[in-house]
Amino acid sequence: MANNRGTDLKKISAQFLPLFGLCAAAIFSSPSAHAQPDFAPRRPEAPARPEPDAPRRAHWVIVLATFRGEEQRPLAGDALALALKRGVADAYLEPRGPAVMLATGRFDSPSQREAQAELARIRAIEVDGVRPFAYAVLAPPDQETAMGSKPQYNLLRARETAGDDVRFTLQVVAYGPADLNNPKPGEREQARADAEQAAAILRKEGELAFYYHGPNFSMVTIGAWTDEAMGKLDDPGDDDPTLLAARKNFPYNLYNGQGVRVGKPGQKDAPLQRSRLVRIPTE
Repeated sequence: MANNRGTDLKKISAQFLPLFGLCAAAIFSSPSAHAQPDFAPRRPEAPARPEPDAPRRAHWVIVLATFRGEEQRPLAGDALALALKRGVADAYLEPRGPAVMLATGRFDSPSQREAQAELARIRAIEVDGVRPFAYAVLAPPDQETAMGSKPQYNLLRARETAGDDVRFTLQVVAYGPADLNNPKPGEREQARADAEQAAAILRKEGELAFYYHGPNFSMVTIGAWTDEAMGKLDDPGDDDPTLLAARKNFPYNLYNGQGVRVGKPGQKDAPLQRSRLVRIPTE
């Protein structure tokens, strides 16, 4: 094996599969009181999400390499040994269909400072003039996991429920870390669980509710409208009675069950952020 070290490094360097995911982001001001249905998170007694060793990923990870074909096992083993030797202490191999993935890390968002720093460090690893992990990428959560535990309520399936021509939905609450720039362990998973639970409760109450999981937070929306029904995005189509009713029942866009003040820092009379129309994602 030692005589083929250079060849093996080149093989390792060639085994990369870039992955991309859908992202959403927003900035919220400090919370305040509100008057609309109670969206305060309901904490279950049992853990709402699988333990870290669950077979499906709910986090972003750094994929150092993906190996396919007849030589995937020995090449993946060599790459794992190399990664561990070069300081990627928590690197691991994971079967992904017909391939084997070499990965490391657990991140809530691809823009997370720690994720970007670790990605840069791994890409810079050099052995005998070769950077075997130069094309490492951040990979999103598994699609099945991203759909959540109640995929029939996921906003990605809104058109299956409300028709192919719907384009907009009313965002009424988002769940996420107390500090979006510095999330604590477990906050992202809990936010996903809270959003799914809120959507399920609203469905039982007769509302056409959906949830959607972004990389930083999860949101809950009500209803689905076409271009004809609601007009332009900045012209909320006040002549549509169903949208008027939804805005009356859900007047505010909450964060973790609380109202959000929209104004300058320290402004006491800043108005609460209203529920707002957002586009329904297509993928």
